[in-house]
Amino acid sequence: MSDIIWSLKPVEEGKYSIINRVKNYSQELLAVQGINAIFDIDEELDNRIENPQVRKNILLVTKEAMNNIAKYSKANTASISLRQVNQSVNLIITDDGIGFDQTVATAGNGLHNMLQRSKQIKGACNIISSVGKGTTVKCIYPIAIISHTI
Repeated sequence: MSDIIWSLKPVEEGKYSIINRVKNYSQELLAVQGINAIFDIDEELDNRIENPQVRKNILLVTKEAMNNIAKYSKANTASISLRQVNQSVNLIITDDGIGFDQTVATAGNGLHNMLQRSKQIKGACNIISSVGKGTTVKCIYPIAIISHTI
């Protein structure tokens, strides 16, 4: 519920930025597990994401990926990137953990929710992992969503 309320706050107020919310969450979740978090979030792009539904879904996809890293990855490092590439917004979350076999793993609610949340904002999400090679969550959203009603 607090994420929904956060997503409605004015973007101009820096304390309500995606980067601040994600950094705070990583401190609560990843740092206590000894996982170093590296951030590559374009602050200008972050400030332009005004649509509350987009803000909420990007945040919740990121949080779900970080939850999975904390719970299952046994990673030393996680990386969270939010960048504009041409006419897309790219959200990429990676870890250097143990990975998993995608042919065997069952899609739990977390993985399913990330895919659904991306679809809700006209994007796509791809999860790439293999045993011993970590996991990458790559979501691509059209740039037009950041300030327009979906």
